[in-house]
Amino acid sequence: MVNSLPQIDEFLNLGANALEADFAFDDEGYAKWTYHGYPCDCFRSCKRYERVDDYLRYVRELTSRGSPKFRSDFVLLQIDLKISGLSKEAKHNAGVDVAVKLIRHLWSGKDPKSQLWILLSFPYTTDIDFVEGFLPTLRANGYHNMQSRIGWDISGNEDLIDIKKTYQRLGISNSVWQGDGITNCLPRSIKRLVDAIYRRDFDAEWEFLKKVYYWTLDKSSSMRQALRVGVDAIITNHPDRFVSVLASDEFSKSHRLATIRDNPWQKIQQPQRYLSQYTANVDYVFYECNPEQETEQEDTDE
Repeated sequence: MVNSLPQIDEFLNLGANALEADFAFDDEGYAKWTYHGYPCDCFRSCKRYERVDDYLRYVRELTSRGSPKFRSDFVLLQIDLKISGLSKEAKHNAGVDVAVKLIRHLWSGKDPKSQLWILLSFPYTTDIDFVEGFLPTLRANGYHNMQSRIGWDISGNEDLIDIKKTYQRLGISNSVWQGDGITNCLPRSIKRLVDAIYRRDFDAEWEFLKKVYYWTLDKSSSMRQALRVGVDAIITNHPDRFVSVLASDEFSKSHRLATIRDNPWQKIQQPQRYLSQYTANVDYVFYECNPEQETEQEDTDE
């Protein structure tokens, strides 16, 4: 949840190679603000925001080679689309509007194009009107080639079979991430996470699934457990802790942060040394919101 311009620099400076922004829409489906609102993760401000246009313009400055602000470590932007409360028509309009804004602010014009990978995340299988507005708009504007920079994620913890059927209906056969998780305020079993990882690696009907990630993990111990299970990525409020975990003896030879040269829609076989112990105990629970060892400082609203 990185929704203001100062937070972009803050989290990149802490070692993040990807950011998640929330796009909030008006009733007609126009993306107006990068805004989450209440409730959100514990120890975070829920009310920071920018205009979507300003946010994307700044992102282009950071992700375009030749820009004086270019940051080679900023690899991917996950856009959490807050569209579930919209009508079907507004969801379709939202897809059109986001496509237009990405074209205008990241790729068009004489300035260097952004090299950023984009992961579009919508909550539920009932939100597919967004996709049906987004993809034709890219093609109609001559940016069909930029589909290679776009990935998809259905994030609402629905049944995985229903999610697979939705991608089949949409004709999306590549560039899919699957998330599992919950706010850091609440505990969650890893049962569905392990199921998604199994399908990624061993189920031929899930060839389109390239990455599995978990949200939100803030304790170093939980980050280590998630890597042992075989996740490709995590969402955290403390990227510096994750960088330290990756540098530890256990993971320094098998894991690293992705760079702009890595393709996020390419499947990588994970070193699942511990998967058997978790499949035997799928009731293992991530519990982030407690004072164990690591203490969090509250990010107050301003």
